[in-house]
Amino acid sequence: MKSITDHIPHGIDNAISQAELVARTGLESRVVRKLIENARRNKVPICSLNNGYYFPANKAEALPYLKAQQSRINTGNTVITAVEDYVSGVGGDVSV
Repeated sequence: MKSITDHIPHGIDNAISQAELVARTGLESRVVRKLIENARRNKVPICSLNNGYYFPANKAEALPYLKAQQSRINTGNTVITAVEDYVSGVGGDVSV
């Protein structure tokens, strides 16, 4: 059986949707997502944007994905800090 990475094209203009990966591999959507996550954890540079998954053809194609991930991390850190402050008694009222 082919690896999930064998189905992911090079170049942002050739990005493949999750639905297409499911159709090509015959795997369930959650399995496809898990395989991609595992590949990324093994330092395989799979990028994804609204148009699908792709291997960046150059650094410029990697930057939009990198910036999106950094933004997610920053947002997550803000949320974590708010909850940590609340738990430690530093935070304010929980009413909105």
